[in-house]
Amino acid sequence: MQDTIENEVPEWVQDTPPEDTYFLCMYGASDNEPAQNIDMTREEYIDLKAALARMRGAVPLDKPATGASAKSSPPSDDDIAAILKRVTATPDALSLVRATLDAFDGDDGSITPAEEFVTSILSRYLVGHLTPEIAERQVADFRSDFEDMCRRTNHFARLYPAEVAAYRKEEQGNADR
Repeated sequence: MQDTIENEVPEWVQDTPPEDTYFLCMYGASDNEPAQNIDMTREEYIDLKAALARMRGAVPLDKPATGASAKSSPPSDDDIAAILKRVTATPDALSLVRATLDAFDGDDGSITPAEEFVTSILSRYLVGHLTPEIAERQVADFRSDFEDMCRRTNHFARLYPAEVAAYRKEEQGNADR
């Protein structure tokens, strides 16, 4: 295992861009064509990066992994009871838990900029890699994604006004029920 400088975590460990194609690729020694290519989900890619970061000593071995399959065994009844006790004893905690779960459920990368920002910040906090520099970069990405989504939404609404109006009417009808 390689030694790392304390508190120096490589960029590739800290950030996983959304909405990309993820795969593991091995090239042959004699050409520039992939000899083997394995497609994977974003969650698998994040898990693989977490494992590689541990193998290389880029993050402490006791830090949790961040991908979807990184969840170890289900929480015990005692764990659940302790969490519920904390949630019910803390003002606004239940609302914060609901909002957090809503953000994770609604995160669809840069097309949902607020949700992507919240889940990204919380994921970095979870693994112990939330620094002011990372937070500043996340805010800049959020601002850029938000502005881009506003432009895209306006463009779409201009191209398809009838469809947007019909969708809004349908949504309003559903909300009235």
